[in-house]
Amino acid sequence: MKHERDVVCFEEYSKLLDKVKLSIIDKFKIRYFGIPKYVGHYKCNGWLEEHPFYVAYCQRHKVFFIDYPHGYTKYLHCPLCLIEVQSHIEK
Repeated sequence: MKHERDVVCFEEYSKLLDKVKLSIIDKFKIRYFGIPKYVGHYKCNGWLEEHPFYVAYCQRHKVFFIDYPHGYTKYLHCPLCLIEVQSHIEK
């Protein structure tokens, strides 16, 4: 189960997507070439330092999303994919 602080942080940075202005070329690069667009460094409550955030595109759900790099390979999580995985785990 997700920690409450993770949910609050997700709500904070998901609002950033509304503020991000993407050109048609940016959207094309993100969607068709899988090149995430850097949108800045941000810090959520409880974090020790700022992290870089990127806009990416989920081919499965056909949505743009914003996230920060995770793990050794610096992958980005689609929030809808995470919800699907969590629902399968809870079953």
